[in-house]
Amino acid sequence: MDLLFYIFIYPIEWLMQSILSGFYSLFGNYGISIIFLSIVINILILPLYYLAEFFKTQHQIHLSQLQPKIDFIKNNYQGQEQHSYLNALYKVYNYSPISSVKASLGLLLQIPFFFAAFHLLGNYTAFEGVSFGFITDLNQPDNLLFGQNLLPILMTLVNLFSAYFYAKNMSKSDTYQLWGLAGIFLVLLYFESAALLLYWTINNLFSLGKNWFEQRFDIAVFKSKLVNFLKTKFTRYSKNIESHANYLYSKIALLGWALFALIITTLLLIYLYVNTDDYEGMGLRMTYFIGVLVALTYFNFILILKNIIIDKRNVIFKAVILLLSVVVIALIYRFIKLEFIDEFNFKRGPLFAISLLLITVLLSLNALHKIKFIRNFQATPNIAFLIFAPLLLLVFLVNPVSLHFGGGEFDLTKEAFISFIASVFLVCSMTVFIVYKFSNTVFKTFLLFLGFYLLIVFGFYSFVDGKDYGLLDHFKFQAPDKLESSKYATFTEIFLLTLLAFFSVFSLSKYQQAIRKILTLVLSVLLLFVMINLSNMPEQEKNYNDRAQNIENTPVELPKNEINTTLAMSKEKNVLVFFLDAFSGIEMNKAFNEKAIFLDEYTGFTWYKNTLSTGSHTALSIAALLGGQNYTMDKMWERNIRDRQSYRDEIDKAYTIYPKVFIPNGWEFLHFAPEYVKKPHKEVNTVNMGLYRDYYLSQHDIKRPERTDALGRDMLFATGLFRISPRFLKKIIYDDGEWLGLYKSQDALFGNINKGATHWGFLNTFKNKLNASNSKKTFKFFHLLLPHAPYVVAKDGSLDPSKSSYSISAQKSLEIISKIIRKLKDKGVYNQTKIVLISDHGYHHYESKTPEFEKGFNNKTTVRAGAMYPLLLVKDFNTKGQLKSSGRFMSNIDLAGIVCATLESGCDIKDIDHTKINTNRILRSNPDAGKGQYATFEVKDNIFEIKNWKKIRQNAMP
Repeated sequence: MDLLFYIFIYPIEWLMQSILSGFYSLFGNYGISIIFLSIVINILILPLYYLAEFFKTQHQIHLSQLQPKIDFIKNNYQGQEQHSYLNALYKVYNYSPISSVKASLGLLLQIPFFFAAFHLLGNYTAFEGVSFGFITDLNQPDNLLFGQNLLPILMTLVNLFSAYFYAKNMSKSDTYQLWGLAGIFLVLLYFESAALLLYWTINNLFSLGKNWFEQRFDIAVFKSKLVNFLKTKFTRYSKNIESHANYLYSKIALLGWALFALIITTLLLIYLYVNTDDYEGMGLRMTYFIGVLVALTYFNFILILKNIIIDKRNVIFKAVILLLSVVVIALIYRFIKLEFIDEFNFKRGPLFAISLLLITVLLSLNALHKIKFIRNFQATPNIAFLIFAPLLLLVFLVNPVSLHFGGGEFDLTKEAFISFIASVFLVCSMTVFIVYKFSNTVFKTFLLFLGFYLLIVFGFYSFVDGKDYGLLDHFKFQAPDKLESSKYATFTEIFLLTLLAFFSVFSLSKYQQAIRKILTLVLSVLLLFVMINLSNMPEQEKNYNDRAQNIENTPVELPKNEINTTLAMSKEKNVLVFFLDAFSGIEMNKAFNEKAIFLDEYTGFTWYKNTLSTGSHTALSIAALLGGQNYTMDKMWERNIRDRQSYRDEIDKAYTIYPKVFIPNGWEFLHFAPEYVKKPHKEVNTVNMGLYRDYYLSQHDIKRPERTDALGRDMLFATGLFRISPRFLKKIIYDDGEWLGLYKSQDALFGNINKGATHWGFLNTFKNKLNASNSKKTFKFFHLLLPHAPYVVAKDGSLDPSKSSYSISAQKSLEIISKIIRKLKDKGVYNQTKIVLISDHGYHHYESKTPEFEKGFNNKTTVRAGAMYPLLLVKDFNTKGQLKSSGRFMSNIDLAGIVCATLESGCDIKDIDHTKINTNRILRSNPDAGKGQYATFEVKDNIFEIKNWKKIRQNAMP
């Protein structure tokens, strides 16, 4: 049965899931996506349905002609004699009783689609809890009619009306068959999910509308042509793959497989790059994308083989085709396995897909060259020089020179820079010359059209497209959110680039003389640009060296306003929140049990060791830590916050919860290193993190490792590629500041030191420069990448990545904060300060080191215990005594209630201070579930026991 499922049902289900994911990416609504899925599937099978209808009609006509003779034989002969006469009759009239199956093809055609829809929509976890119109949960029966299911009844009414509509032109037996099917479907689907019923009801409405349209308007001619095309063009040539390939190759001339592949690929690129944050959805789209390209590549390869293998080697041809068939089937099977989604590297996946596309196009050049205006194009050496010379100049000389003189980030000496660009330019020029020289006419034409198109695209994005992505500091954009591109913008850009491809081919073919003049002018301007800039290089380089020398010799001092605001506490009241990113409660348990000396300073604190994390990643927790329970993933799901943009907007709102109530009450609010926020509150003080990094480095005489020429060359290449690329590719190239992995390789040399000096350096500076001179009450929220990676703090407190680890970084964080506590006591403001140490989640790699959790916790709950165990340490105003632990059931979302209790009026939220009010609680937690999804669990009493965790649902990441 499994084999039959994977042969007949799974390909259809896979296609339906890809279409469903694509529509959800466009509309963000599963109900609408199901409706469009049903319509698209019906449209796709419509030609096959017409073909089945034709076969049924042909069978009935054939049978009506034979029936009198069959009746005569049956009435006059018996036994073996009757059997012999009937066989002879069937042979003369080319009829077989088995051919009666043709009469049922219309029904048989729907069976695999029904089972595919049943299996997919009846078990689609993403539908859980999703509403649509009056339907509260697409994954459950609708219960809309006083506790009874309305959709099955509605579906049956549509079926009965369709049967009545059909019956006008049907026999009684066919009419009874339709009535019976309506009843069977009612029984089969009555208790099924609303999603499946919605799909099938739309399916029946489409069928009803189709039949009404066919009776209202005469489309017999259209149906006849479509059926004849399907019957003659496919069934006639399906006997062997050789004749089929030969037929298509001889007929497809106008557009060719190259243009067909280009159109298909453009549509698939749109499909692939719309809403790619959905990890699982992207995997399905990538699979579909690659599958189509593999099929196109394979078929074009067949056509080329057919052209180059003579008829006498027919056996070899068929053997090669058979071998290729096995390879392609194996590839597609490998791609469609669900495990592929986890294993596939999505950063390199598009490159692989583009490579397949390139192979497809190259194999299709003969068909492309059959287009008249392309065939008449003359690929002369003169036009080749005028196209490739400016293209190579632009990419390998003009762009590097512009970037190098645009800023001193690359740190390349004059000799290294000239040597690099000259060698790259010469190597690439020689490569293009050799390839072009030894290519045939068809391939030369293709190279010239491609080169001309790329010259236009690269020139536009280099000089015309002036979108500002913010300042580039250490190869990090200060406004990386500007790299985000909406799905509509991506669609428009790809569509315009596709139109430009057709325009460039047409214009170069039709207006070659005018293009020659324009290219000559472009080449002259580019050469002049390079010559002027290279001639000024010694002076420019001197300026860079002078500037770098001045920066290195300038001592870094803290401005007075930093000392009087960021580092200043109030003698009246203060709230201090140390948000220690990824700090695990296991590390606190370790320090507590080992009675670490630095914990002696934590007087008045309570450690809540039974604390649950609301999420397993910062992205799943940050909003709830800022805004309380109303900003948990669970609550946002209920408010239909399910796409990335809406989620980011909710985080922005959460960032305003504390400031908008504390600031009007006379408090000064300060935020260190806010994450994910795009629009910070206008009255919130944000810390200049680079200032504290440089101050710490200068105070400790630490010099960041020098960048090598190799890094400068790599980044010159990466930023040059970024500059000439379309907008929708720029985010992929930037790669969150890793620049296709080229910058990440150097991160251990200076990036880690930067981050360590920023966050560790700030805590050290706060400890040393803390004062009590602020005239306002203060609320300071410090988001610290400690003990979060990269780990740079060694046991002696120095910055040394080679001697650091997660555990060392965690323990040193507790130690440095204990020294800040000591300083608060010395300044006389400790009792006036509420302090909270909290983390957004635990440490993911502690699954094997979680003795606090019940044995087998990870396997039985599918939850990574280490990630769900955060830190929560609280000291209220005027509390005393040694550090104590509490088993009270808490969550890191309780931060909102704790800090808002500082104000008599509280905040504009419903959260309460659970450190003071003990209630029986059932909390919800949202651990990462893999494949771009997160799960929702209900947890009660004790987080360490398996029985207290109950899975509610699983949703896609926003």
